Amino acid sequence: YVLKNREEWKFERVWVKTFNVQAITLFWDQKSNYLIVGLDDGKVIALNVPSELNYIKYDEVINLKLHESRVMGLYYDTSFSLIHSISEDKYFRSYNLSKRDEITKLLLGNSGLTFLKVDEEFKRAFDSNRSGSVYILDIFRVGI
Repeated sequence: YVLKNREEWKFERVWVKTFNVQAITLFWDQKSNYLIVGLDDGKVIALNVPSELNYIKYDEVINLKLHESRVMGLYYDTSFSLIHSISEDKYFRSYNLSKRDEITKLLLGNSGLTFLKVDEEFKRAFDSNRSGSVYILDIFRVGI
């Protein structure tokens, strides 16, 4: 229990999912109730965590090795059922979850990618790498 400003807060673990390697990055999509996990070994896992069940259980939707090294950033586009990911392997990749098919594999620069941020309204991905470059991608058109 944590007391702050005379309010009582209760925090308790609901569930835990343990992987064989480090979970590096997470993306939560509230619309679909998907928790997307990027691992140190290049795998991307999608878990369905239903709000109707009060988030007390999860089902594994995919478990794929999309990258050759550590996944550094994730984004899930609910409109097109796309998982966008970046990695230290220098690739930006997009995977169609509903069709179970990779649709984009873009090599960006000559060093590992480090950060991914997406503007949902304008469908732009902002990526950076270890060499100091920043990339802006139009993800509405890329691979679709």
